[in-house]
Amino acid sequence: MNGFHVMHEITLLEEQDALYIAERHKKEFDYPIHNHEEYELNFVEHAPGVRRIVGDCTEIIGEYDLALIASENLEHVWEQYQCTSNDIREITVHFKFGLDDGSSKKDHSYQYVICSKRRRKD
Repeated sequence: MNGFHVMHEITLLEEQDALYIAERHKKEFDYPIHNHEEYELNFVEHAPGVRRIVGDCTEIIGEYDLALIASENLEHVWEQYQCTSNDIREITVHFKFGLDDGSSKKDHSYQYVICSKRRRKD
């Protein structure tokens, strides 16, 4: 993401929460490239042609998309790109690992992104 300003997002997940879930219906993606400390599972429906960028992975999504951002502060964005849908549905789940009694150390040295998509039938 060289040359881009990456916004650091403060999510609505509070310390006492296990999950923060948001469902949105929208006509376009306009949220800027960002990162945050929480992990994110993002489901997108009815948005073929949207460009998903996660770290150095770029893909054009189909009718459905499910992406797991499983690395803290990994920059990501969904861009409108070639999508013409007026009925996009997005469900975002933010969460943190280690939400136990606070006695365990946080040791997540791995970094990975799982991206799954259903391709459009031409």
